[in-house]
Parts: sequence; structure tokens; C-alpha cells
Amino acid sequence: MNAVKIIEDKYPSGNPRWMVQAFVGDKRIRRYFTDEDAAIAEKNRIEHSSAEALEIPEKFLHEAWACLNDLKKHGWTLRRATDYVLEKVIKFQDQSTVQDMIDEYLTEQKGCVAECTITELRSRLRKFALRFGNRKAHEITSDEIKEWHSHDLTKIQELDPQTRVHCLNKASQFFLWCIRNKKCLENPVASVKRPKVTRKSIKYYIPSACQIMLNTVPEKLYFYVVLGLICGIRPDELKRLRARHIQIDGDGIIIRLDSDMTKKCRRRVIELWPGDTLGDMALAWLRRKPIPERIFDGNYSTFQRHFRHWRKILSEHGVEWVNDGLRHTAASMHYAQYRDITTAAGLLGDDVRIVQEHYKGLAIQSEGKAFYALRPADSHGDSTAIDNGLSVAEKTL
Repeated sequence: MNAVKIIEDKYPSGNPRWMVQAFVGDKRIRRYFTDEDAAIAEKNRIEHSSAEALEIPEKFLHEAWACLNDLKKHGWTLRRATDYVLEKVIKFQDQSTVQDMIDEYLTEQKGCVAECTITELRSRLRKFALRFGNRKAHEITSDEIKEWHSHDLTKIQELDPQTRVHCLNKASQFFLWCIRNKKCLENPVASVKRPKVTRKSIKYYIPSACQIMLNTVPEKLYFYVVLGLICGIRPDELKRLRARHIQIDGDGIIIRLDSDMTKKCRRRVIELWPGDTLGDMALAWLRRKPIPERIFDGNYSTFQRHFRHWRKILSEHGVEWVNDGLRHTAASMHYAQYRDITTAAGLLGDDVRIVQEHYKGLAIQSEGKAFYALRPADSHGDSTAIDNGLSVAEKTL
């Protein structure tokens, strides 16, 4: 390779330029620059390069030089930028879209969590997919998640803070799954600040309202309401409860909720013994009727039909329906009566912290005593008043 020269001249337009010239064998190589320092740098590069390096097309060199100058402003090098793209972009470019990965994620979760959790995941992630469903997971940034939260969830859908927290948390769980399955490297939701949630006071039914509920509950909903109101069993757990899970003998009742039935996939056993305040109340109401094969025997539409009619009856008696009111009442009354967070948490299948934050001190002790004193009209068999209430509820069903 002959000596490298820099020749200064002008473009046809009259603007100055610097030409770097070198020979590789009989082939002349020329590179043009509008900046003298760039020309000097190229001359130095050629002098320290192999002959093969000079075969690189000039347009690539110009592009590399422009990229290098842009990167230098941020303290990056071409090598660092290349490594970043190879590690965090190119290796994921053949991944499925977010919508397809959400479907895969939900399918995988079906064998690991309760059905109600799958339903919640699907609902929350549907909102996420509305914005990002056609994207690749590795492309989504924290700034885009913040925009999704502040614009889509807050302004467009007008979701309350607690619902927005749920949506962000479920999206975060999805990204953690993507990371574990090598579908992306980072969780863009992790750095997004959750909205402040001001928790409203939990509502529960006072004893007089509970008496009305137990007197008027339709036959189809009887055990669903009794077990929810007295034992605090969750609605979705009640729908999966079967007669084989309930053992009745001369001494009491044992209700076994298997891990595939509960919200948190943890086995829970509820023991109801005579001589105990909770046990005496539960036994009085549960022994009134034979336990059906299914606690609620019917499909969703049938359940809704009976439930809507019962709510109308309650309204006529001045009882306003409370969302999750059966479980809230069971928890509040249990703590009011026993003053023991641990046993209340055991009954509910919840963490002690939940009982401490939500149910401690909600109902007063006199309410607990009045609640657990509720009995059918005649616990020894003459339940005319109760049956009359049931017949009224059933006539229009």
C-alpha cells in the first residue's frame, strides 16, 4: 500500500472538501470529507489498517462516522451501541406479538392458579393489549407504560386508582413471565409509580339485616348465602363447593376446601363444633336442609336470575346489597366476637395483615353477639317463619 495523501479542493458547488487518497495494488481508493479533522482521522485509520479494510464501501464509512459522532454526544461508542442492539433488540425481533404472548401466558397459568384469578388476569391484560397488543414486548418502554396509565386508563377509561393499580400489577406480572421465558430482558412496569389509593371503609350487614337475608333467601341460594355469611367462604369458592367437601356427623361439620378450589391455591379446613359460638350458629342453619350435591346447582344465568330476584326482595325489606358483603360480615363479626386475628384469618383463608387492616374494629362486640345469636324460627324443627320467607321468594321464580 502506497502513502496516503490528503488533497484539498472544492466541490462543483464551491464548498471546500478534503480528499483522502490511497492505493491498494493498482486500485485507487478515494474518500471525501467536508471536515478536515475527519479527513485526517481517516488518513490515520488507513495508515493503520489492513488492505482489506480499505475495501469497505465509502457510504458505510460515512454512515459509521455520522453514527459515531451522534453516539459520542452521549458517551457511547459504536462497539457499545452494537452490543446493546445485539443483546436487547435483535435477539427478540422474531418473538410473537404481545397479544399472542398474553394468550400463551394465560394458557400456562391455568394449571397454576384458580379460575377466578385467570378471569381477573384476562380482564386486566385485555386493557393492556388494547394499547400494546400488536407490539413486541421488548420494544415497550417505561415512558409508554406511563402514558398508557395516565392517558388510556385514567382519562379515556376513567378507571379508579385501585383498578389502575391492579392493571399495572398484572402487566408487571406478565413482563416478569416474559423475562423468565427469555422473551424480553426488562420489566418496563417496574419503575412506574402506582397511583395513591384511598381505601373506603368496608361495609357489612348489621345483625337485623342478616336475619332478613336468612329469612328470605331463595332455596337455590340457601347454602350459598349461609356459608358465605357465616363462614366467609368466597363466592367463587362456593360455586366450586360440592357435597363431598362437607362432612357432617353427630359432633359437628367439617368443610374441606381443596387447593384447586381456593383463590390462593391453599387448602383450607373450616371446623364447626357444637358448644362454640360460631359452630352453634352455623350448625343451626346448615342442618335445616340436606346438603345438595352442588352448593349452587345451576349455570351462571340461572344464578343471576335467582340473585336479582332476591336483591329485589331485600330492597323491599330495606336491605341494600353490599358487594362482597357476605364475606365482609363473616369476617367483621368473627373478630368482634373472638378478638383473635389469627383465627379470623384461618377462617377466611387470608393473611393476618388483611384482617388487621380491613376487619379489626369494624363491628362492635354487641353486634357480634347479636349476629351469632341468630337462629331459625325454631331450631328444633318448626321453622314456619323461615319457610314462609322462602316460599315468598320462590313463588315468582
